[in-house]
Amino acid sequence: MSAIVDVTKPAERLPALTGVRGIAALWVVMWHARTHFYAGTGFSDIAFFELAWYGVDIFFMLSGFILCHVHLQDFRKMTWQATGAFIYLRFSRIYPVHLFTLAIVVAFFFFTVALGKPMDGRPRFGLDLFAANLFLVQSWGWAPNESWNILAWSISTEWFMYLLFPLIAYLLSRLQWGVRALICAALSLLLLVVSFRLLGLESTYSTYHFGVIRTFFSFVAGCFVYVAYRSGKLESWPWRALEWISVVWLLSALFFWRSSFAALPAVALLILSLAMGQGAVSRFIGLRPVVYLGEISYSLYMVHMIVLELCFLPLDYTRYGIDASPALSLAWLCMSFLVVAATTLWTYNHVEKPARIYLRRLAGR
Repeated sequence: MSAIVDVTKPAERLPALTGVRGIAALWVVMWHARTHFYAGTGFSDIAFFELAWYGVDIFFMLSGFILCHVHLQDFRKMTWQATGAFIYLRFSRIYPVHLFTLAIVVAFFFFTVALGKPMDGRPRFGLDLFAANLFLVQSWGWAPNESWNILAWSISTEWFMYLLFPLIAYLLSRLQWGVRALICAALSLLLLVVSFRLLGLESTYSTYHFGVIRTFFSFVAGCFVYVAYRSGKLESWPWRALEWISVVWLLSALFFWRSSFAALPAVALLILSLAMGQGAVSRFIGLRPVVYLGEISYSLYMVHMIVLELCFLPLDYTRYGIDASPALSLAWLCMSFLVVAATTLWTYNHVEKPARIYLRRLAGR
């Protein structure tokens, strides 16, 4: 999942961008939950569920914007000290939960072996892919299939962008572009569309195969959107109206046109308009409950699929899974959502937050 950075800098807070991150994460939860209930009921044919994976594309563009918001000025001069500090901060942000969830998946693997599943011949659980997951390189275009904690594919591509970010920030840190930066963002998104079309893909949906391409162009577009935002040259635009235009555009592209490509510019406009924070949409998404959802969104994203898999084991390994009625599946899914919520809160309060604080104190930050 990716926009897993702190949405603050000393001079400014952007609460609506934290809130939209939470909404996007919840949307991705709906995408994975559909395999347990929506399929076969007609719900999976509704675009809201069918295209809920698009929340990840929002993460990627948002990540570029927010990283620039927090760290762009750190790289007006490229130094090893600034680069090392940045990488360490990102490590402290993503690795505790990543290692925690990977450990759960390892335990889950051996649990399924105890239930009778073979240890060998399961491509998801290869030893080489475990090492790749450990170092977050599994989605850099070489792996033959999804592996271990499947959702960590996006954290792998985010890690790739973290390693590139110091150079990106150095190149962008002195730009004072307004409209020109938006044009560059549009060109980056166009390159994403062209690249995927040349690869034979009809949407932005790609994980371990071409996830790095998907992440790179969206992330860079988010960086250019931030350059436009900080220039101060767009403040006279009608942002109250543009908030609604971006929302209508995004919903129309996904739910009526069913085109993730057409939705990309809408995401860029939405992020920019929410950062401006002048309209009703940004005020609503900036409400404290929505912002809190954004604060815990990384934990939510990383644990929800594991929890759903574990919760549905009793159905998957018994005759009840074959004969389960829609009513039973729905009741089980609601119970699973409660477990997801409880696990998310526990992970955020006992793993993600304290580990991040400890690691940063350890480095004197």
